[in-house]
Amino acid sequence: MASFAGVIQALNDRFMEFYKNNDMKGLSELYTEDCKLMPPGTDVLTGRSDAADVYAKLRKAGVMTILFESEELGPLGSEDALYERCRYTFFREDGSIYDNGKYVVVIKKIAGQWLFYLDIFNTNRPS
Repeated sequence: MASFAGVIQALNDRFMEFYKNNDMKGLSELYTEDCKLMPPGTDVLTGRSDAADVYAKLRKAGVMTILFESEELGPLGSEDALYERCRYTFFREDGSIYDNGKYVVVIKKIAGQWLFYLDIFNTNRPS
């Protein structure tokens, strides 16, 4: 198996390339068909269409760049599932910070391809 860090870095790099190019369809294909997303202020969202919508809304809100800082990663009991615990920063076009927080993703290997399955992120802003 490829290193955990290598798998996650490759997925994050592809994610950022799609996001940078405003290709939300391509970005959504990095997720399993039955993925679950849990962004702040919403119920659980399911499926690639919802994944595309979550990130399209961030773009419309002015988030042009996302920085991921991995803090912990590893297997989830098998060679076909990984997790990553990370910090994120969302930046506006002018470089100012739109938001920062933390997230956890579960990544599954399906038909030889690593894909995001669970994606939960929470802002550090006070409520």
